[in-house]
Amino acid sequence: MNREIKFRAWVKKLPYHKEEYNKYTYDIQNEYDGCYDTENIEQAFVRYLNNDNYIVEQFIGLQDKNGVDVYENDNVELDMNNLGMKKATVIYRDDLMQFVFDTPKGIYTIIEDCIQVSCIEVIGNVHEEEIEWKR
Repeated sequence: MNREIKFRAWVKKLPYHKEEYNKYTYDIQNEYDGCYDTENIEQAFVRYLNNDNYIVEQFIGLQDKNGVDVYENDNVELDMNNLGMKKATVIYRDDLMQFVFDTPKGIYTIIEDCIQVSCIEVIGNVHEEEIEWKR
């Protein structure tokens, strides 16, 4: 089974592009990733990594019940059948070596808690929600 590896980046406020911030740019892994020459460095995937202007997030390999790609830091709603609806944030846990659904009552894993893709719906992400709170 092949899992698609792709990334998106949340663009924080950029000093040189004031109108292009607080938004996502997708498929950043496909940007020019050649040698470190000064003419092409702005087009390279590496510019997103270890850069305070971006938050890089990985696709977790699943789509929700509506066909929307699920990424790290997405807010989702889980239909847990016997437990009802739960709101959660997708995070990566180093100690478990996997993406999990983080809720106020604990974490749920895709494998151990048998969460079906048909029970997941992306409802937002942590960055846009944070912006809404500040308004």
